[in-house]
Amino acid sequence: MKRPSADGLGWLCALVLSLVTVAVMAFEWYLVSVVNTDPLWDLAVYRGAVTQWLHGGDVYDYRLMYPTRIGGFPFTYPPFAALLLVPTAWVPVAVLDSLWTLATLALMAAMAAFLVFRAPRTSRTWLGTTPKPTRLICFSAAATISLLLTLPGVNNLALGQVSFAVAAMLLVDIGGGVSSRFRGALSGLAAAIKLTPLIAVPYFMITRQWRAAILSASVFAVATAAAFVVNWRGSVGFWTAWIFDVTRVGDPATVQNKSILGMLARLGIEGPPRTSYWLLMASVAGIAGLINARRQYVAGQPVAAVLIVGAAAVAISPVSWPHHQVWAVLIAIWLLLFRNPGFMVLGAALLLMNIVGSPLIGQEIIPVGLDDPLILRLGRELPTLSFVAVCLLGLPLRALGETRSWPRRTTVGA
Repeated sequence: MKRPSADGLGWLCALVLSLVTVAVMAFEWYLVSVVNTDPLWDLAVYRGAVTQWLHGGDVYDYRLMYPTRIGGFPFTYPPFAALLLVPTAWVPVAVLDSLWTLATLALMAAMAAFLVFRAPRTSRTWLGTTPKPTRLICFSAAATISLLLTLPGVNNLALGQVSFAVAAMLLVDIGGGVSSRFRGALSGLAAAIKLTPLIAVPYFMITRQWRAAILSASVFAVATAAAFVVNWRGSVGFWTAWIFDVTRVGDPATVQNKSILGMLARLGIEGPPRTSYWLLMASVAGIAGLINARRQYVAGQPVAAVLIVGAAAVAISPVSWPHHQVWAVLIAIWLLLFRNPGFMVLGAALLLMNIVGSPLIGQEIIPVGLDDPLILRLGRELPTLSFVAVCLLGLPLRALGETRSWPRRTTVGA
């Protein structure tokens, strides 16, 4: 009997993994859209706040009531986000939830594929110097499955969050998916929806991508100005009051908040000292992250650069919920693409740390308590410390020797 060719086995593997990916996506859509009887809470907040605004109310006065949340869930994003979310008020809830979930699943697959297709082309990665289409499909499918099984992915689906869309814009914009002529526009738009992508502006500046820095800041400014024109009252309220109220988005000490501020809050540091420590530590982490991201950019690795920028955004933000922490999963996938045993161990550890049910993330699994054993309290901070470590140490991809990713080696100042 004739043995199947290597190409035949490759296509068979690609087909099987693709079918498994589709099956997992269909199962998660079924759980969220059919089995789940609760609303997609964050999407319900978007819809409710926008509906109230369209009927003459203030978008920031809206509260979605929940039994365990005193005062309910408010709308916390910049006014431009409310402007973009207006169509959610025109679609029936069941249809909106289903379509939103399908779009999020597709976005996850696209982000995973983007990461794989733009990985360095070198013999030291599992993709090799000239990967065959079957290998790219297999690794893209595996990366998508990994993303689907992690808490950031599941949390985003269960809440109907917009975080993955924002992360995708940053990933594509900084990661080399946009030509230099339009680079910065997506980051500016993302920052107008959620503020953390503003970190792209200093990144573009430190890498001397002046056109991108100006475009990013300009798009953000224009979008914000448009929101002022359409919703003056809400814009004034947000930029003069609500933006400074950290507790509006939840208790920073909550276990699921893996930012530096959240770590300090869980350690029992309160008041002005906590603010001072946070500003100092966030500044150090942010500056170090930008410097390490610049090194990757100069080395021709824009995707590695954006992963570090994303990690910095999570670390320095006052509140970073699980759906913000997708950058940890993307970094894990990136490390697992390399044959280096050390990188693979780090990638596997980071991926397992973020898998659904991980005791290091889930609020329901490990309660907050200053009387807990020290080792338990420190263990809860491993995800936060991993983001800080990426900022301070960068990603070890330059040690792999001469590599390239698409687009080809980038010139500083382009």
